[in-house]
Amino acid sequence: MNAIVQLLLIFVLFSQGLTMKQQQKVKTIEGADLQSKWNAALKDAQSNYPQSQIWVGYSFKVRHGVGVEIVLEPGQENQNLGLFFLYNPKTNSIQKFDVLNMDREHDFQYPTYWLGQTDANANLNFLRLLVVAKNGDPMTPHLIEAIAMQDDPQADETLKALEQQFRGQVEGTMSTYWLRERLTARQPVKGLADNVAGLSETLRNDQESLTVRRKAAHALGVCADPAGLKALADYYPAAPNRAVKKMILDGAANKVNHASVMLYLDVAADDTDPYLRQEAFSWLAEKAAKRIAWDLKPGTDLSADNEISEDDNAYLRRVSRGDNAAEMLVEIAETHPNVAVRKAAVARLGKLRGATSLEFFRKVLSQDAKAIPAAAAVIRF
Repeated sequence: MNAIVQLLLIFVLFSQGLTMKQQQKVKTIEGADLQSKWNAALKDAQSNYPQSQIWVGYSFKVRHGVGVEIVLEPGQENQNLGLFFLYNPKTNSIQKFDVLNMDREHDFQYPTYWLGQTDANANLNFLRLLVVAKNGDPMTPHLIEAIAMQDDPQADETLKALEQQFRGQVEGTMSTYWLRERLTARQPVKGLADNVAGLSETLRNDQESLTVRRKAAHALGVCADPAGLKALADYYPAAPNRAVKKMILDGAANKVNHASVMLYLDVAADDTDPYLRQEAFSWLAEKAAKRIAWDLKPGTDLSADNEISEDDNAYLRRVSRGDNAAEMLVEIAETHPNVAVRKAAVARLGKLRGATSLEFFRKVLSQDAKAIPAAAAVIRF
């Protein structure tokens, strides 16, 4: 065997060793319930990593409307979450707690155990006991927030129990806050139904006042249940007049996700009312401009007014009057080095309307927003 072959063989073996080590970094634990799997993970760690801290994680059923990342627009949510606990065997205690988006790749510093999906009662009881044990620790507000993320009515009861037990303390205050937040997510407008079916009935009731129907449309747009936006979109074609259609669009405008974008695209493409079509184009242009600005410079202030020079303004005016105005504006929106000029070009596309503008908005708004992870990034399970 010559030297080159030997070196290649060593390199291959070394690479395989790294891969095996990385794959072994996360170990799945089987068991009958959360407690038995937790105990099995600690026992395995005691045998294999006696001097090391370990991460222990599991997933749970997440309610709609939960987000653990800074995102571009409202309406983005994270349904695939994992709860991770950093356990120190030397002190027999949990040192740190994190909620991670499992649709992203992460990298753990310590050996990690994955316990799989856990049921609501086991998760809520585990978190409640941990809040009690860690009373006064900076970790407890985050644990209480995780309780509020659970998609189960029992989460309300758990928060009420903590509210009573820790009245006047941080844990009690945080439990009160998340109880209200969960209620608001279900019933965003007081006095109206706290479910999609009831709100839809109010919206469609032409015997009801426009003010109440407008509130129902708003509630459908902002409620945690994604069926709310779908109900708005489904009713739009049958809505009897401009006033009702406008309140549907205003309700859907409160979130930017697939359902709302598709509704606005359909209105911009097919509605026979010029006013409503322009409303749709303006909304699409605004959201597309923000998306482009964010993608070019993540973390930018999306509410800022970006003024451009008179020369740039004059250039955009000339382009807008040209034979290939839409195509030229799209090119500027996609390639210009100045983000303010890009946004101005997108705004002009909204006023220009047409198939080219519509296809551009469809392409931009179908892309995932670039989010900033709130916690350190983990190997995808």
